[in-house]
Amino acid sequence: MLRQLGFGVLSLFLPYLLPGACGRIVLTSFHGRGYRGNPRLLFENMVGNRSLSPIWLSTDPNIVRRIQQKYGKEFAALAHSWRGIWHIARAQAIVISHGMTDLPWLHLNRKALLFQAFHGLPTKGDGQGCAKPSLAHRFRLWRHWKPVDRFLSSSPLVSDIYARRYRLPVSCFLELGYPSHDAMIHAATTPDDVRALFPDAPPWKHILLYTPTFRKQTVTQLFPFDDFDPETLRRFLDENDVLCCLRPHPNEKLNLDPWLAISPRIVALDDKIVPDLYTVLPHCSLVVTDYSAVYIEGLLADIPSIFVPYDLETYERGLAFDYNEMTPGAKVSSLAAMVMEATAALNAQRKYASDQDRVRKMFFTHIDGHATERVTQWLCEQIGKRQS
Repeated sequence: MLRQLGFGVLSLFLPYLLPGACGRIVLTSFHGRGYRGNPRLLFENMVGNRSLSPIWLSTDPNIVRRIQQKYGKEFAALAHSWRGIWHIARAQAIVISHGMTDLPWLHLNRKALLFQAFHGLPTKGDGQGCAKPSLAHRFRLWRHWKPVDRFLSSSPLVSDIYARRYRLPVSCFLELGYPSHDAMIHAATTPDDVRALFPDAPPWKHILLYTPTFRKQTVTQLFPFDDFDPETLRRFLDENDVLCCLRPHPNEKLNLDPWLAISPRIVALDDKIVPDLYTVLPHCSLVVTDYSAVYIEGLLADIPSIFVPYDLETYERGLAFDYNEMTPGAKVSSLAAMVMEATAALNAQRKYASDQDRVRKMFFTHIDGHATERVTQWLCEQIGKRQS
């Protein structure tokens, strides 16, 4: 704590004592604890770019060590260190994924372009409902988002939702697409790579990805059906050669052991096993979720979805749009219905194909798989303007 506080104080003054470094870009993600998402893909695309000088900052020494071993010592540093605050102070651009708290306790150089690459698509609301935002909530919005110069987006709809949620002008949004979605179009892994993750699982033909969203006030329920029967689920998986991957939200502390014990075809695919889901998602045959945006990203690979909105009326965060209009798939409230709909989807019965196409067009302006190059080029141009 004292170390963080000390470097935090120093980070307030250094930007005004040091000149900017030509092409220097600082990147981080997931509150400084992760090496993932849009910032990671931008960073890896920038390494070797002679116009840019990227460095990854993290609060996790293991992440710093891995990056340095792969790319070189100059490409990563601890956020709360002399090197870390030195590079923040001299940065011409800073790329984050979760708001100003991505580098906790540190002042982000206001002379640099602050670029919010973000980490997902908007399905959930802001948790305020129709109530007038509290003073504390308005302060959090101001602190986390007001300093952002540019906010990455994938379509006008996404820009509009985030602009209203974070009280930002629509003009600060860049609809260049998300680099993480490029992996959906140009699969970054092979089926054999996925099989290597689960060497003890039986052979499978299909992957069913079960990815519920996070709840602060209640515990997320998996398979929340009155007719739930382990044997029925086990039989469905066996008969259809399905591997069921459970992917809780990173903030969810669910005990998956009881579910894993049902069948060797049920496995955990949490963020510790696969930090970036986009490497595995293209190889999935079906997504099952409640309100997670993964189903939207799955549309880039034409993956069907089944929805389990068991607490739709009481879900604490609310939703950013009309749920039934924007969820192109069956809504189920029983295991029997889920098994029936999943069997149909796995047998290529495309009952919701037109709805999938409609929603895909609303969320994605670009579906060419070149967002990483577009964003990198835009950053190069902006830094070039600052240097001229």
